[in-house]
Formats: sequence, C-alpha cells, structure tokens
Amino acid sequence: MRLMKLSTLCAAVMVVTTCSGDEGGRSQRLLSGKNLIDALQQRRSLNASGQGLRRVVTDLQGNTGIAICLDRRINPSSLVDVTTQYVTTKTIMESLARTQSEAGVSFADQYVLIGPARAVGRLRTLTELRRQDVQKLRNTMAAERFRTLVETRNVSWPDLTEPRQLLVDAAKQAGVEIRNAEVVPHDLWAAADLPAVVFADLATMVLNQFDLTFEVSAAGVMTIIPVPEVVVIERRHRIPSKSKDEVLARWKAAVPDLDHMLKGLTATVFATVETHERLEELIGGNARTVVAASGLKSRLFTLKVQQAPFGILIEKLRKQGVSIRVEGRSGPELTEALQKTAAFDLTKSPSAEFFPKIFEGSGAKVTVTDDEVILMYP
Repeated sequence: MRLMKLSTLCAAVMVVTTCSGDEGGRSQRLLSGKNLIDALQQRRSLNASGQGLRRVVTDLQGNTGIAICLDRRINPSSLVDVTTQYVTTKTIMESLARTQSEAGVSFADQYVLIGPARAVGRLRTLTELRRQDVQKLRNTMAAERFRTLVETRNVSWPDLTEPRQLLVDAAKQAGVEIRNAEVVPHDLWAAADLPAVVFADLATMVLNQFDLTFEVSAAGVMTIIPVPEVVVIERRHRIPSKSKDEVLARWKAAVPDLDHMLKGLTATVFATVETHERLEELIGGNARTVVAASGLKSRLFTLKVQQAPFGILIEKLRKQGVSIRVEGRSGPELTEALQKTAAFDLTKSPSAEFFPKIFEGSGAKVTVTDDEVILMYP
C-alpha cells in the first residue's frame, strides 16, 4: 500500500563553515535574524537539471544553514531545471520558486518558504499581525501565562506528522488551548527542524498553508479562523519635506493602488510588510536598496581531506556553491591531471590562501575572484 505524499518539506542543517568536506562535522545550528539575512546575501552558483525539488532544497539547506520550507501545496517531487551564475542565495531561492506554477517565496525571520504566490505574499504580514495581537495581551493576560506564550522554543517534528497534532502539541507547550483544532484538515508532513520560534510564528506558518489564521484570548484560548480576503498592516512613514512631491510620485509609480492617508509629512499606509519596506526604499531614492553580497574573497573556508582526487574535490566545492573554471587543458589531459590526489586540513582559511593551498599539487595556477576560482594549466 502506498503511503500518502509527504506534502511539506522543511528541514535544515548548517555546514560548519562555508565549505566542509567532512559530513560528520556538520553543526545542527540553524540561522535566523541577521545571520539568516547575511546568509541570503552569500553568493554561490546552482546547477540543478532534472532533479527533484526536495533534493535540491535539501542540498541547499545543508550548504547554507537556512531552513527552507515547501508549502503543502508545492509538489516536492517535481523536477526542476535551474542553472545560475554566481549570484546571491536569495536569488537562487527565487529562481527555484519560479520553477513551480504560480509560486513565490517569502523570506521570514527564521526560515524561507516557497509556496503559492498569494499565500507567501501574505505570510510576513500575517506573522506581524499575530505578533501584535499577542503583545496586546500583555496587560490583560496573567503574567506567567503571557511569559509562557511568548517564550521561544526549538521546533522539530518527525516524518508523517499531522499538522493538526503539531499545533495542538505546540499550543500545549505555550499554555494555549485550541478551541477548534478539528478545522485543520488531515495531512501528513515530512520531518522538519526550525530555529527557535514563538508559538504565534509557528502557528501562522502552519495555518497559512490551509488559508487559516487564529485569535488568542486573555484566557489562553485560541480560535482558528479563515484568513481575511485582504491582509494588510498599518504603518506610518515620515516623508522629507524637501522631496515630498518626488517621493509621492515614486510611490504612485511603484504602487498605483496604494491605500494611504497623508497628513502633513506623515503618511499612514495600509499594506503588506514587503510593500512598507519598498516604500521606505523609495523615500531614499528611486532604486531598490542594494545590499552588497559577500563574494569569495571575503569568505572563510574549512576543509579536511585525507586523500582525494582533485576532480572529486572540484565536484564537492561546486556542490557547495563555489564556481570553479578550468582552463588550459581538456579531454584525456585534464582527466589525468584531476586524478592526482591532495591531503590537507584547513580551518577558517581566507579564500586567497585556501584555494591555492588545496590545489597546490594540481599543476595549475590558481586565481580567486569574487565570482569564481580559475585553475589555469600551462
């Protein structure tokens, strides 16, 4: 008898440093907050042709330390064909999302989620709204109950987990009773690990995949409700007086149907979190804020190899997102050169030292740029 499809994938481990040759030396620490943002800006390349989405995502998780989730409505077995240049990890995840019909990607504080565009487009806003709702309980909920509710906890679950039971168990830990858990449809999810999260964030991530959200009373009773048709959050933006007309023109061009009220130099806006971020960018200029991505030259590498052919070493580095170009040899001559072996043990080695050292016996001149490693044979 066939088992039901595991409809959600969300699991991650982090390589101890940017590159590791020892599978047993991986850390289980997952990235969140600023560390996750920084990891999304690390540059790498991806060459995945005819591979299942689950396999590609799992490899990317293992190489970045970022928990990557697939919405239950995304088929983890679908084959993807993605080849990128040396780009940011964020760009690669956006490319993966585009392989799925009408899909998008949400970059949350603790994880990345690929799913239907409408669902991921509201996820961060729903998360922020539920956080605000919980904070409003501070003055009406018993102090000890509130502390339990907002405590962060590491979250994991095994294969074949029912999301309904996952929520019930997490709610119990948070001191919350779910009044109508039965409205969550039956499903089976793949094993997963997330960084430490508060209950409200976990519940939002789970329920959003069923087009649901929730309310919590001061008595600690949670009621699951449908997601509203329109999901927006109110924020105020201060516009510089000297560029008021320019900023408003940029806003209108970027978001023609923007719901806002202007009073003097303060604009009260009702929009998604992502739209609010875009408006802040437009206050400072017309172009999107560009965050410099860390190239190879600024990264540290750790790798321990007892005896390995250069060909295997190059393949392993490429899987870790390092672009390596070989020039000067091809065919049998290149095959022969790459059969030579190397042995070394390097820890947190700067790239300018790391790559020349590991390819020292290959006979090639090694050049390291921000985008790639070049092996030039005479």
